Amino acid sequence: MVCSKVRIGYAIGCVLFFASMAFADSVTIGPRGINSAGLGLTGSGVVIGQVEQGRPGSLEAGDDLAHRNTTIEPADVFIKNNPGNPAPNSSDVRPHSEEVAGVMISTDMTDGAGEFMNGIAPTGVATGASLYSSAYVTEDVDPGYDDAILTFQFIATIPGMRAVNHSWGKPEDGVVFPNNGESILTMAIDWSASQHNVLHVIAGNQGAVSNLPVPKDNYNGMTIGRSAKAPDGVYRQVSSNNNYDADAFGPRTSTSLIAPGDEIELASLNDAHAIKNGSSFATPHVTGTVALLQQNATTTNSHRHEVMKAVLMNSADKIKGIIGMERTVVKQGGSNWFGSNAHTDPTIPLDIEMGTGHLNANRALQQFNAGEQGPGGIASKGWDYFFQNDPFIPNTYSFILDAGDYVSATLVWDRDVLLNSPFPEYQPGDSFLDFGFANLDLFLVSGDGTVIATSTSTDSNVEHIFAEVPTAGIYDIEVWTDEPTDTFYGLAWWAGADDRPPSGDVNSDGSVDAADYVVWRKTDGSTEGYNEWRSNFGNVYGSGSAVSVPEPTSLPLFVIATALLGCYSARSQRPIALVCEP
Repeated sequence: MVCSKVRIGYAIGCVLFFASMAFADSVTIGPRGINSAGLGLTGSGVVIGQVEQGRPGSLEAGDDLAHRNTTIEPADVFIKNNPGNPAPNSSDVRPHSEEVAGVMISTDMTDGAGEFMNGIAPTGVATGASLYSSAYVTEDVDPGYDDAILTFQFIATIPGMRAVNHSWGKPEDGVVFPNNGESILTMAIDWSASQHNVLHVIAGNQGAVSNLPVPKDNYNGMTIGRSAKAPDGVYRQVSSNNNYDADAFGPRTSTSLIAPGDEIELASLNDAHAIKNGSSFATPHVTGTVALLQQNATTTNSHRHEVMKAVLMNSADKIKGIIGMERTVVKQGGSNWFGSNAHTDPTIPLDIEMGTGHLNANRALQQFNAGEQGPGGIASKGWDYFFQNDPFIPNTYSFILDAGDYVSATLVWDRDVLLNSPFPEYQPGDSFLDFGFANLDLFLVSGDGTVIATSTSTDSNVEHIFAEVPTAGIYDIEVWTDEPTDTFYGLAWWAGADDRPPSGDVNSDGSVDAADYVVWRKTDGSTEGYNEWRSNFGNVYGSGSAVSVPEPTSLPLFVIATALLGCYSARSQRPIALVCEP
């Protein structure tokens, strides 16, 4: 049988067209990225910071005009801790700093030219936020830890500062056990988080260079890993470039969240565009999201860094369809959250690769806008800033759930780091004292006292639960301590139904169809994957029915014909068949 080349060519074109719809979208602020676009927020009136080796260009610094990006305008730029003075010369402007700043605030509405360019602008996450940036390195001479600490201390103390972005890292400073949070740089980060009430957002520095473990081994900030696009074009794959050799020491993991970090389209110097990879560009997605959430924050507790951390981590995507999660995050080996030790071991709250999952600004906004509640009766989602000071007497948050509902709950609190100095702020040569952190635990308990899930890490100041409840009834989230303490914490929770797509839905669009076969051929090709797809073909989540599928030898033509019919029905509502001759 010979079919018309014209018609088959058109059918193939339809298949490629629909496939391109899945693979071409590189906008990291859209639904395939962190889903921050279209929220009606710009971060207007919110102050955020940036610290790294260099700085972005500025309209206020005359020497920058020749090579700055006109769509990236910080509120002010500095060198080290020089208040009120613009950075002195353009030699301190670096492409990396400009690009990181652009992820946060670029208003670029144009596009460049190049292999990955697709006509979609790399607009910043929070275009209305006020960004203050300072470089701690002058003329490529790295002064070391003192100047780095002085620089982010200065940025953190700018009035109204909510989050500081750190897309950099440094080698260890001779600590016997590296990555254990005891370097002066890491302790300074944790001290500043508590002292200045600022969320420090740290690049995971996970890639070819893995010798930059500090300050990503912090306790009181957030460390961000990078995601890559999965075959369906959605940023939900843990990047294969992430490297965990310099992860936090012992059972504790460094990673809090992942965010888009591979093939990121960036606004760069000289009004140019660039495509680059790195957790350096994942991190400002998180910092920008803080600005969006804080735009309408009005209460003292809603400004707390512990609340921001808990909300961002708890609203992260893990498994598509559960309590409104929008993507299934795939780890480097192909497994997901259910295959992680963080899911099965109550002493391990975070997955080493994804933390609690993938940043989703839309879900974070819903979580944050649900408001502060409790202890006591609570809604299905919300947050609280409270304290625990009674050993073995839990703070209890109660709500009614249906059978099969899932509960996601995240508890965070600070490590207690004090400045060892007669002055209120750090001076060169000062040191810090680590007093550790209280042991808080998180429990999910049914109304009859049955423990459904626990998170009981002793190595981390984060606890996280993601669990299904077996029956309908009253359930309690309980915050426990087993020692005398007076510890303030941020708690966020979200409960709801499991609406996952059916088995065999390779592209996670809610139905098992020919498009899933295209993705399977491109990415998997295994017999097991094909059999799963074949046995569920035709299923739409909730229908529970399937239709017969041709054998593999006839599948390519079948897929083309299916796509052709879909293409025509969508465009003209007129069915068309392939023209074939004997």
